[in-house]
Amino acid sequence: MHPSVSPDVCRGKIIDSHTIQRKGPLAKIIDSSKHVYHLDRNYKTNTLEMQSLGWRKASTFPGFCSFHDTDLFKDLETEKFTGTKKQCVLQSFRTVCSELYKKRALIESLKHQRRTIDAGRDLHRQIEIQLSIRANIEGNKKSIEELEHLQSCFYHAIISESWDSFDSEVYFFEGELDLISTAVMQIDYDFEGKQYVNLFDLEQDAESITYSILDTESGGAIVFCWPKETEYLKCFVESFDRVRDENKSDIFVQYCFLSSENTFFSKIWWDKLSPEQHRQIFALYQCTFYNGGSFEPSELPLVGWKFESTKKNTIMTKIRHNEQHKPTSTALLVLCFSATLTQNEQLRSGGLSGRYT
Repeated sequence: MHPSVSPDVCRGKIIDSHTIQRKGPLAKIIDSSKHVYHLDRNYKTNTLEMQSLGWRKASTFPGFCSFHDTDLFKDLETEKFTGTKKQCVLQSFRTVCSELYKKRALIESLKHQRRTIDAGRDLHRQIEIQLSIRANIEGNKKSIEELEHLQSCFYHAIISESWDSFDSEVYFFEGELDLISTAVMQIDYDFEGKQYVNLFDLEQDAESITYSILDTESGGAIVFCWPKETEYLKCFVESFDRVRDENKSDIFVQYCFLSSENTFFSKIWWDKLSPEQHRQIFALYQCTFYNGGSFEPSELPLVGWKFESTKKNTIMTKIRHNEQHKPTSTALLVLCFSATLTQNEQLRSGGLSGRYT
């Protein structure tokens, strides 16, 4: 997926690239056996549960040859994250490539299901299942179309080293880095519940933004990155800007579990949470889509990161500082083939960064 990919320049085999650096953020949350933790479905019991995963396998996808993975991302892998524009763009690019890989794989999986999953059902049920899968495929095709356009913007920036063709916003915080996450989101609602686009309407084009939680010497940083020439993504980021600093960490962690399966955490952090907080996180994670309503802080904050407005990276951005589970309105998507939802957790591949169907 490198912009200069070719047999003449690629070296080594295709490797499992980490969308979150293994020797950076992932290293901060591993246990003594070098495992991190995430939420996943236990198919034997059909329940959602916390599961461990070796840190070498966490947040990976086969996207680059070993040479290009090392060469292209060396500013992220070998240097401390300080929020330079180049670091933000490279982190964002890797996340977009991972999402494209997953979306393409998801379509192939759905095509296979379409041929087999309704076997033995009555005619009415078969029609329901086939219509639902077809709509899901069409929604993901639209998502891929938008992501491929976004990827082309990254290709141009990387080849020409025009890092300023993207905007970015970095929110530095102090505190224990208990949780990390990255995703590309096709934005419909902002943090205040304002709607910009209807993702169910495939005639409407959605704009995409990436977010990441990365490690720093004093704690971590929440990073947003998006192409400069967009209509409403700046407004989306400004809605997070207006969240009170004391609530930013809790609300953003809610957003991570609501938005992306590419979210990992330490067992120490999970074990410190109350049963009520566990239920809140499970509920957020199992929401298939978010249908509006402003995010509100939890009664028991999920993390205790400390933000300071003056520490926000103002060099990289022109955005000015403006002045449950608890999104106030959250719903589950009812799928015609609901029996297959638990069998195909790929439907959450990339979280909400896809079209609803």
